[in-house]
Amino acid sequence: MATYKAAQFTSYGGPDKIVISDLPIPTADAPDSVLIKVHAASLNPIDWKRAEGQLKMLVKESFPLRTGYDVSGVVSSIGSGVTKFKVGDEVFGRIGQSEVGTVAEYVVSTEEKLALKPKSLTHVQAAGVPLTGLTAYQVLDKSGFASKPSRKIFIPAGAGGIGVMAIQLAKHLFNAETIATTVSEAKIDIVKDLGADVVVDYKKEDYTQVLKDYDMAIDTTGETKQQFAILKPGGTLYSIAALPNSEEANAVFPVGFFMGKVLDVLTYKLRWAANSKNIDYHYLFMSPNGTQLAEIGNLADQGKLKVLVDSTFPFTLEGVREAFARQKQGRATGKVIIQVI
Repeated sequence: MATYKAAQFTSYGGPDKIVISDLPIPTADAPDSVLIKVHAASLNPIDWKRAEGQLKMLVKESFPLRTGYDVSGVVSSIGSGVTKFKVGDEVFGRIGQSEVGTVAEYVVSTEEKLALKPKSLTHVQAAGVPLTGLTAYQVLDKSGFASKPSRKIFIPAGAGGIGVMAIQLAKHLFNAETIATTVSEAKIDIVKDLGADVVVDYKKEDYTQVLKDYDMAIDTTGETKQQFAILKPGGTLYSIAALPNSEEANAVFPVGFFMGKVLDVLTYKLRWAANSKNIDYHYLFMSPNGTQLAEIGNLADQGKLKVLVDSTFPFTLEGVREAFARQKQGRATGKVIIQVI
C-alpha cells in the first residue's frame, strides 16, 4: 500500500509531541472530494491552541491528531462530481474541520472549499492566505462595513496574519475611509505600505487614549472590552479572540446544553458591557469558502494584495517543530509556512 508522510500530535502538548508518520495515501472517494498533493501549508494560532487542548471546551479530539488547515498544492485526483477542478490544477484553500491535516504530503478537501491558486503567488505565499484572508473577508462582509455611512475601522496587530489581510481587504474591497492599527515601531512602515492610515506604536502609546469614534473594530488580540472604548455608539465589533456564546457555538459545534450554559456565563459580562455602550458585538467562526477565496485571489493577481511570509520551514520533524514554536511566539510578521515541496 502506498504511503505518505503526515505530521501528527501524539497527545496534547507542545512541539515535542509532534511526530511524522507514514499513513496510507487517502483517496478522493466522495463525489465532491479533491486529493491535493501538498506543496506548502501555513500555521495559524488555532493549530497550536488545538494541540495544547485549549479548544477542548468546543471540540473533542482523538489522537494521533493531524494538524494544519491551510494548503496550497496540486490536484492529484478528483471525485466523480467535481466540476471546478481537474488533475494538475494548482489550488489553495482552508479545509474543513473533519479534514484537518495539511502539514502532510497529501490532504483531501471538498471542492467548495478550494479555489484556483493565484498565478501571481507562489505556493508558499498562497498557503498563507486562506484562513486569515477568509476571516478578514467574512468579518467585513457580515458586518455590512462597506455600506456604513462612515467607514473608520480599527484592526489591531496589523503585522499579524489576520491584520495583514484585514488592512488590505478593508482598503481595496470594502471601501474603508480610515484604517487604524497597532504595531511596534519597527513595523510601522510595513503596515503603512499595506494601507494603514493611522498607526499606533503600542509600546509607546495606549490606543484607547489615541483613537475615538471608530465605526468598527476587529478583535484579534482578546482586548475586547478595551476596544469598546474607541467605538462610537452604534459601532460594531467582531471578535475571533474572545469566546462564543451558546448560540454562536452551536451553529458550528454542537456543544450541548451544559457547555452552552457555561459559555453563556463566561461571556455574559462582555456582552453586557457591549450592550451598555450600545456596541453591536459578535463572535465570528470563519467558514471555508472557495468562492470568497477566489475573490481574494483575484485581488492578489491585480497587484492589490501582498502576502507577508515571516518564515519558511522544511517538512522535517525538526522543521515542523520549529515552525510551531515560531507560530506560538506571537511575534511573526505575516505567516509561518511549512514548505513540503
